[in-house]
Formats: sequence, structure tokens, C-alpha cells
Amino acid sequence: MDLKLNYLQHFTAAVEAGSIVKAARRLNISQPGLSRSIRLLEEELEVTLLERSVKGVTPTDYGANFYTRAKSILFEADRAKVEIREMRGEIGRIITIGALPSQANFILPQATIKFLSIHKNVKIKVIQKARDEILTSLRKGEFDFIFSILDDGAISQVIPDDEITSRLLFYDRPSIIVRHDHPALKAGKNIVKALLEYSWVLPRPESDQRFYVNQYYAGAGLSLPKVAVVECQTTPYLKTLVAESDFVGILPTSFISHEEKTGLIKCIEIPGMKNTIPFGIQYRSDRLFSGLAESMFYQMKTVCRELKTAKSERLDFQIE
Repeated sequence: MDLKLNYLQHFTAAVEAGSIVKAARRLNISQPGLSRSIRLLEEELEVTLLERSVKGVTPTDYGANFYTRAKSILFEADRAKVEIREMRGEIGRIITIGALPSQANFILPQATIKFLSIHKNVKIKVIQKARDEILTSLRKGEFDFIFSILDDGAISQVIPDDEITSRLLFYDRPSIIVRHDHPALKAGKNIVKALLEYSWVLPRPESDQRFYVNQYYAGAGLSLPKVAVVECQTTPYLKTLVAESDFVGILPTSFISHEEKTGLIKCIEIPGMKNTIPFGIQYRSDRLFSGLAESMFYQMKTVCRELKTAKSERLDFQIE
């Protein structure tokens, strides 16, 4: 079957105008030429698409159904042309990405540099919000995609699972964090036990991270960490609190990659802890994932490959 795009354009124009004459005038082509396109289309499909009369044309049942499909095909074809021009830098475009404040400085900056070196006429807009706010904005269609935890139970409360497409980048693990010159660091191999002498700043009791900490200490036959007056839900606040005091915290390893590299915070691995926290991108399944968004995701994967090759991160990268 050979359904040319101009046949679809001529047919949809006739339906919308309700007249072959008006449609031909609108498209600036001859009336016989438009009639011929529709006739060839009907022959190809072996059905009658339009009822002709002295008053004009109206779609048959076949025609009404085909009109909906034809409009969708034409829309996607036009969108593809625009995306090619965007990717070639002929026209501008903004890609809007949602990210957790704690996650925005991991992978995204390096991927953005790589992306913009290729797509010089495209702008990247990264909006940092709390997890629930990111999901609400994603549901409203405010982001091309979000970079976040893929499975924490929160997303299904905001958007049904079948409306979201998730693409995995890596698995993370929770790590204990302290300031770079914390007194407990002198304990060496016994540091995990030594940290019990200090107050901890932990997320809410039902959180996965708190569960992991309690599970480890209980399994080791040790008392559970002393929770400070502060129960923290905000990652930037937790990191600042830990960096400027003797408090002890826990976060996914990727959340403190920048602070660890700059020497502000020390990351302490929990013995036997496995990579179980999935991170990646998510976007609405009912919205087209643009070529530019795909290109940005490709650069994020490239950064993950580089980190995996360098073996500089304690993460399980799921990249070929």
C-alpha cells in the first residue's frame, strides 16, 4: 500500500472544507488534481471515503474513521520535520527537565555540556522540585522528562503506572554521610559502630533509607542509631546540617557525589549494602518523546558509560 502524504493532505482538506472546490482553493492546487488524489486514495483503500453531492462532500463512515488516522499521520510527519530542523540547529527549542534538587548535579551537568556542543541552538531548562511536585508537573505536561528515582511508591499515587514510561540508567545504594573531618573517622574499620555515639538526622520512619540503616544495625546485633530532634525531609538541608556539625545522615550515594568530590562530606558505605535504588528518566506515555529529548537521554547514557569505565562511582550502571 502506497499512501502518499499529499493524498492524505488533499483528503483531510476536502473533509474540513466540505467542498472539493474550497479545498483546492485553500491548497492552491487545481480542482481536478485534488479530485484525482482522493480518487486514487479510495482506489488504494478499496472503499468510498466521501459522499459527493451538489452541496459539497461529506465523509462516509469509512471516511470519518480514516480522517482521524490521516490527521494523526500528518501531525506526526510535520512534527518529525520540525524535530529534524531542531536537531540540525535551524530553529530553536527548549527542553525542560525536572529533577530532584539533590540529583540535579549528578550526570545532568555533564550530559548538558555534551548535548549543547551538538545542538547549539537548543536551550536546556532544568527545574528542581521536591518529588511530589515533580510528579504533579509531569502529569500536567510541564516537562519533557524527569530524572529521578523510578520506583519509590510515590509516582503511582499521582500518575497511573500505565501512563508513565520509565527508562533505567543505574541502581544506587544508600550510604552513611558525615562531615569530612568528623571525629568518628578516627575509628577506622570500626567507624560504623562508632557512629552510634552520635545523633543521626534521618528521613521519616517509613522511608526505605531509614529501613536500610535499622536493618543493618539490628542484623549486626547493635543498637539502633539515636535520632536527633530533627527528622529531615529535605536533602539540601540534611547535607548542610551534616557538613557543619557532628550529625550523621544517610542518602543515596549519587545524591552526595558533588560534596564528596569537593571534600565537604565523607561517604561511608554500609557493609553488605547492595544497589537497590533505581534511577533513570520518566515521561508521559501519551506524549511524543521528541528526538531532542532522546538525544539528551543518549548523552546521559554516555556519561554513565564514562563513569562505569572509570569505575569512579559506587553505582551499578545499566548501560551497554
